[in-house]
Amino acid sequence: MAEEPIKVFISYSWDSKEHKDKVYHLAQALRDDGIDCTIDQFVQSPDNWDRWMLDQIDESDFVLIVCTERYYRRYRGKEEVNKGLGVTWESTLIIGRLHDSQGRNPKFYPIFFDTPNLSIIPDGIRTSYFDLSGYDLFNLDNNEQRLKEGGGYQDLYRLLTDQPSAIPRKLGSLKKLETVDRETEQQEAKAAEQQRLLAQQRQEGETVDRETKADDDLTSDRFGANYYAKLRDLLKDQDWKAADQATADRMLRVMDRFKESWLDVEHIQKFPCQDLRAIDQLWVKYSQGKFGFSVQKKIYVECGAKLDGNYPGDKIWEKFGDRVGWRKNGKWLGYSELHPSLSSPQGIFPAMAVCSFGWGWVLVLGLVSSLSRRLVDCNR
Repeated sequence: MAEEPIKVFISYSWDSKEHKDKVYHLAQALRDDGIDCTIDQFVQSPDNWDRWMLDQIDESDFVLIVCTERYYRRYRGKEEVNKGLGVTWESTLIIGRLHDSQGRNPKFYPIFFDTPNLSIIPDGIRTSYFDLSGYDLFNLDNNEQRLKEGGGYQDLYRLLTDQPSAIPRKLGSLKKLETVDRETEQQEAKAAEQQRLLAQQRQEGETVDRETKADDDLTSDRFGANYYAKLRDLLKDQDWKAADQATADRMLRVMDRFKESWLDVEHIQKFPCQDLRAIDQLWVKYSQGKFGFSVQKKIYVECGAKLDGNYPGDKIWEKFGDRVGWRKNGKWLGYSELHPSLSSPQGIFPAMAVCSFGWGWVLVLGLVSSLSRRLVDCNR
């Protein structure tokens, strides 16, 4: 609390005797509560009213403006000539002070005795307003409870006496938070992915190594030893399309379907594991892990397919076709457009179903699905 009394001036229009009485009782209540409040009713005709109003506005710590439609009309200079000269002069002084303070307003505050109407708050002082419409202002100066009630008078008194309704806690210490370096995080993620790919390549290389070092298994469950010698020789020479044709021929003969020249899902599910492992091992070995049924199975699963016999959906097939190089620019290629080499996409061959059976890609993909499931049965 300040040692010098807080000086307050109330600016209002003489709307009615009842309105003047409300201003009187508010001023007396503030004085009872230690505020040096002044209104024109406390003064007996000074030498010069204009100079007196000027002194009150300049010398007061706060100027309370009682907002009514009449006060606002006079504040805007829209009253009839020779009416409300006091308010007109006071408002001129207030506007001048606001202009000089460059719009900063620590002094002028609007109050309402009736239900607040924000549109009649004078321009330039539309800050916080105080609602006294819920008080019996005629008895306010005798009401010992006025400062204990939660409402406009108490809020106004807190402003005038600089007494906030709550105090802040003691300032604590700053907390150290974890800082995320996104660039470093991305670099670490990239490095981790590179490590994963290297580990995968090493694993695949070890698989190829083991199969390269092992003797070729050329045995057929039906036709005995060396049945797949021709296929091996073609793969050694990297004659991939001839090897593809040889694969189709051998598989058809194993299932006694050479005359028919096609295999269906039922035939694939009965295809001997010995023969399937021998064919796949030769393809993987001599392509350095690039080609083979097991390579295609791995890619097929990575594309989101499940080996449950159900149709995996067009999007998975399209993704698979893109991965193995059977599709380009959204179009399925013909067999003559496939030119396999060790630089081709992984899994592009065998494509023997197209080569030998003359099927469209839909049936070819069905064969891939069936072969993939059969490889699981054969532990391949």
